[in-house]
Amino acid sequence: MTSVGITTSEEFSGEPDPAAVAAESRVGELLNGKWRLDAVLGVGGSAAVYAATHRSGERAAIKLLHAEYAFHERLRFRLGCEAQVLRALNHPGAVRLLEEGVCNDGELFLAMELLEGETLSQYVLRKEARVERSQALLIGLLLLDAVIALHARGVVHRDLTLDNVFITRSGELKLIDFGISRLLSQAQSEAAGEVGLVVGTPGFMAPEQARGQNRQVDRQSDVWAVGALLFELLTGLPVHFQAHTLAEKLSLAASMPAPKLCTVDPHASPALQGLVDRALAFEKQQRFDDARQMHEALFELYVWGSAGPPPQASSQGLSAPALLAAAPSAFERSLNESRRPPGMPVRVERARSTLWRGLRAALRRLVTANQPRGRRLLSVASEHAAG
Repeated sequence: MTSVGITTSEEFSGEPDPAAVAAESRVGELLNGKWRLDAVLGVGGSAAVYAATHRSGERAAIKLLHAEYAFHERLRFRLGCEAQVLRALNHPGAVRLLEEGVCNDGELFLAMELLEGETLSQYVLRKEARVERSQALLIGLLLLDAVIALHARGVVHRDLTLDNVFITRSGELKLIDFGISRLLSQAQSEAAGEVGLVVGTPGFMAPEQARGQNRQVDRQSDVWAVGALLFELLTGLPVHFQAHTLAEKLSLAASMPAPKLCTVDPHASPALQGLVDRALAFEKQQRFDDARQMHEALFELYVWGSAGPPPQASSQGLSAPALLAAAPSAFERSLNESRRPPGMPVRVERARSTLWRGLRAALRRLVTANQPRGRRLLSVASEHAAG
């Protein structure tokens, strides 16, 4: 969990964290006579998250600012923005807001759905190895699906990390912790108050974000973060694996291009290398334009595999019936692969809908209007995507 400022979760001094001790001391407290704080789930720089039970028996995750920040104007504003973002998003790929409340003493809190499972970071640590490739690509597709919805509502997350992607026990992927997310409509006014302030997690910061150029942090900055997440899933290493401290990570993120995927994973296909390298491009104009464009590229790689689509396929239209004939079987093969990886199932229904949406988008580029078979397959893809 991160808030305004650089996350310090990677630093460990051996001494008890005063914020964690203070958070634990609140366990058992009753908020507004209705929410009992049961346990600490996580502690960040400015806030803590608790498992809580409502007097009705409903369970939730409660986010509270640390006592010393409870009436900090900017942090209260950020907590209000987080609630605004969650209300606007209302997407199955994001944690759900249950209540935005005010305690009797004026302290703000957010009650969100209580998720059971583990973060992507915890999963990777438990596996002690890189994630199986097809599973990493499927995670990327589902994550981008949520990011597309976020961006469509005019919001930039600014902290897409392994710790902020959650896999539930039922296999759903959820984006969590929108504490430093920002509405693009408020970007200029908020950035004016963050001049020179570095906000986010160094290992997942785009160069412009690491340099504190907050007016330039936008959808393409989130695209870079998704690229960094894929890089780590595929290689088992963070993007700036040469760095050993937060300061070194921040310096490399601000001044040096990310290493090419092939330097760490020479066995990755050229198509996969190109996709990850493009997402992690140092200059924004060399990255994907947005999450939707990256989703389409990742989807085509997932469905067609390392060989890519048939050479007859062109962006001008379908030049060979073989493409339409191959598309369904390739898609079914990808669905079968999505069922196979053990240990962390991603629910097939969600994967199926996401993949059909990607297929529909790809076919719209590849199929001309005067192709009857293309129109039929597009109709089927649209039906499955809606379902």
